[in-house]
Amino acid sequence: MKLQRLRRSTRRWILFVVAPTFIGCYSYIPAEIGGPVRGTPVRTGVRTDPTFQVGDRIVHDVSVVEGQVISWGSDSLALSAEEVRSAGGESFDGQGYTVKLARADLYDLAVKRLDKKRTVLLAIGTVAGAILAAQSLTGGFWSRGGGGGGGQVK
Repeated sequence: MKLQRLRRSTRRWILFVVAPTFIGCYSYIPAEIGGPVRGTPVRTGVRTDPTFQVGDRIVHDVSVVEGQVISWGSDSLALSAEEVRSAGGESFDGQGYTVKLARADLYDLAVKRLDKKRTVLLAIGTVAGAILAAQSLTGGFWSRGGGGGGGQVK
């Protein structure tokens, strides 16, 4: 009974540890010349340090905006903001509010993509760590079987 409870809790612990690897690792790659399409997650730097109202908060000296593209026009980019960062390093939840930026003020426009290599490496490392941790909690690979301990020498 006690061993069964331990195994059940170990399985839950393993799921808890492994679950974040299913989210994946993301990286930002430079956007293509034609620009991102509607719904694409992007991050961009802003040259002019503008001020935006995000919900009930006014954010001054905005330097970076992350969000999903609403529109990409010849003179502007509209984003559904997920995160707004000020030049001072403060980060604010964009709450999905629309932020419109002049294209002339943008630099380092990058598209968020799943990084398959990093995700696979993270998953392998996490699973291996979880297996080793589970084995140490349940007695390990080496505790099973008789083992043939030392008897008396005659």
